[in-house]
Amino acid sequence: MRKSGQWTVKKCKMEFYLFTPLWISVALLVVTCTKHPLTPTAHVFYFNSFETDKDTLNWEGISTTMFVEDPAPDGSQKSLFIGGGCIQPKAWITFPELHDGGTFSITCWGKVPETYHGGCVVLRVLNEEENSNRIELRITEKEWTLVESETDIDCPPMHSLRLEIWVGGIVPDFLQLDCITIKKWDVRNTIP
Repeated sequence: MRKSGQWTVKKCKMEFYLFTPLWISVALLVVTCTKHPLTPTAHVFYFNSFETDKDTLNWEGISTTMFVEDPAPDGSQKSLFIGGGCIQPKAWITFPELHDGGTFSITCWGKVPETYHGGCVVLRVLNEEENSNRIELRITEKEWTLVESETDIDCPPMHSLRLEIWVGGIVPDFLQLDCITIKKWDVRNTIP
């Protein structure tokens, strides 16, 4: 009887020793995740402050004659002054197809000249319905104002993004833009 009692005790000790590494691993994982949570990080996907000829590359509807020496507070020396009427969008740039897709947000500085109503900056996914997957920033203030998207846009793999400027309609209108920034978001563990 004694042998089987000893065997039981040894068996319990052996099971405890087998589970100890598992408990230590779980405890370290909990401590690690508590100290270093997953946080979203952003990388600048596109930036334009409308300063030189290079800032018109790949744009349709924009030329350097539209650059004016009235920058936003975070701008350099110039900004874009653009007007439009019935044909929309007034200007756009299409980015190459994104192999992996991604999640994006947009910010820009904008203002509207006195007596005008402004317009909007639109970031949308191509190859989908025009209004189904897009972010729209309304530019309506008379002073330079930083405008940020309230939501993100998800671009599926093998699709393209297009940045558009909509200004005017039946009645012509104008607006100024500076420091357009598109960020691509990525969730990463930020362990140093």
